Parts: sequence; structure tokens; C-alpha cells
Amino acid sequence: MTDIPLINPLADESGMRLRPVEAAHAPGIFALVDADRERLSRRLPWVQSCRTPSDTVGFVADSVLRRNRDEGGDGSGDWAIEVPQEAGPTVVGVIGLHDTRLSQHRTAIGYWISSTFAERGYATRAARLVTTHCLDRGLHRIEINVAIDNHPSRAIAERLGFALEGVARCAEWIDGRA
Repeated sequence: MTDIPLINPLADESGMRLRPVEAAHAPGIFALVDADRERLSRRLPWVQSCRTPSDTVGFVADSVLRRNRDEGGDGSGDWAIEVPQEAGPTVVGVIGLHDTRLSQHRTAIGYWISSTFAERGYATRAARLVTTHCLDRGLHRIEINVAIDNHPSRAIAERLGFALEGVARCAEWIDGRA
């Protein structure tokens, strides 16, 4: 396993950039979540606890701590997904590493895209970038955990060559139900 940080800037040929989340991203990320709260809360358990801009500041601070291995972080963290637009680069969602175990050379990828920018391939391209980046850094197992009925997200995993290895029943508690 290399000492190169896992969470560093990435980009693809289309101009899409993944930038490690930082405090400056918090207002824009909160605005995306708040505008898309109903849809996102159906799949993501943390949406209910993201009620104010300061909650998003807390998310960013946690991400910075997780990526800092010198301060006890596990090397995981999150990127803001930025895409080129006429008005300049626009954050359209977030992708991150979770449950990272560097000693076991493994991690899991989680992502979400604002409904305004959904179905344009951004999540697939971001997940491809992160997967390649992690493999290049010496990780050998990368998971994408998706609800069985979340067909768009399952399609992303399938497009990237991930294999369905099983179903973990009642794995997340979202909006008062498993």
C-alpha cells in the first residue's frame, strides 16, 4: 500500500473534476441536499440529520479528519463532483470512500448526484475515476453497496464491472425503516 493519499484531486477527459471536500464546498453541498431532500432521504440515512448549513460544515470537517492518516484518520473521505458549466465549474454531488481498511487494502464507494444533474453519466464517471484511483493506490477490494431496488445505482456498479456478491438484508435504517 503506497503512502500516496487516497483523497486527492482527480479529473477525467471531459473536464469533470473530483476535489477533496473543504469548507468552501459546504454551502453548495447543503443547497443541493436541501433542494433534493425528499429524493435523497429515500436512499441515504444521513439526509435527515443534515438540516442546516452547519450540519454540512460538520460533514466536511469529518471528511477532512477521516482522510488525514497522520491525525488518526483511516484514509477515507469525500470529493465534491464538479462539472464544467457555462457559468464555471458546478458541484453536482459527492462521492466518497467509506469503511476503508488500508491494512486490508479495501474500501467502499458511496455517491449521490443532484436530481438536476442526474442521468448524465456523472456518477458513473466519478465512480470509475475513484475505482481506478484506488486500484492504482494498491487497494484490491472496492465495494459499492446499493439497495436491491435502486436500479440506477446498481446499473452504475454493473457498468463498471462490479459483481453482485449477495444481499445484506436490513443493512441500513432509513427514515424509520430497514
